[in-house]
Parts: sequence; structure tokens; C-alpha cells
Amino acid sequence: MLQQQKLVLGGVSAAAGFRYFRMHTTAVAGGPSISFVLTNFELRIDGVDQIPSMLSNTAPSPVVISASKESGGNSAFHAVDDNAGTFGWAETNFSNPGFYQVDFGAGASVLPDTLAIKNHTGNTNTSPTEFQLWGANVTDFSVKTILTDQTGLSWSAGETKTFTLSV
Repeated sequence: MLQQQKLVLGGVSAAAGFRYFRMHTTAVAGGPSISFVLTNFELRIDGVDQIPSMLSNTAPSPVVISASKESGGNSAFHAVDDNAGTFGWAETNFSNPGFYQVDFGAGASVLPDTLAIKNHTGNTNTSPTEFQLWGANVTDFSVKTILTDQTGLSWSAGETKTFTLSV
């Protein structure tokens, strides 16, 4: 379940958080003809993941997980299902940009301090090398805050990277 959200003075406006988060990815290590894979995706506050263990893209409600594409039965929720036995989420033939998105539901206001993502254990070519994490309170992200902007990333197989978020 969601923990009490952290307030940041001088940061976000009165909302003090966001309903929607999107990892907007513009490059993967292997280029556009390779898959984009996330085996784990976490939005943390004080080290605690705010995304519940998902059973599908829409359960448990009200959280909804979505992505630019889903491939081979590797639905978006598999990156947040807390099940080491699943592959994670995959998008074959990476489309630029690709995205991975979390909607915490109506009325939610979450302000994570850390993003943690894990790449594929056997193939670093599927890892994101350039991305931004956006926070928004509108579905289309027409008004958004860039919480982190990452470029030039390199990965080891099965690596988890953490990124400090700012607003």
C-alpha cells in the first residue's frame, strides 16, 4: 500500500506530488532493432517502493501500469509484479520514444525520491541508455515535471540502477 507521501518545500506546487509517472526512453544500448526490457521498476520514498505488487496491468486497483508496446506475453505489469520468476516487461523492436507508465489513480499524489530499475539478466543490449522520468497530474503529460534526465548510461547484466529524483 502507499506510504505517506513526502512533501518537498520549494518543489512541486500545492499538489506536492503526482498521479502519473512516465519513463520516456529515447535510446537503448542495442539500437532501434532490439527489444527494450525492464525486469524491475520501482518508485521509492525513503527506500520503500510505492507501486504495489501488480497481478495484471490494472490490479490491484486503482493503480494502472502501461507501456508503449508489450511483446511476447511480457506485459507491463511484469516489471512490478515482485516475482523473480517472470521475465519482466519487454517491447520488441524498440520504438523511439518508448515509455513505461504508472498511474496511481484518481486523487493520488505521490512524490518519490528515487527511481530504481533493473535490466535484463542476460542481455545488456536491451537496457535504456537515455531516458527521462516525468511526473504529471494530466494524462497526456502536456504539463509535466522532469524528475531525472539520464544520458550515456552503460549497464552490466542484471544490474539495478538507482536514480535520485528532483523537483
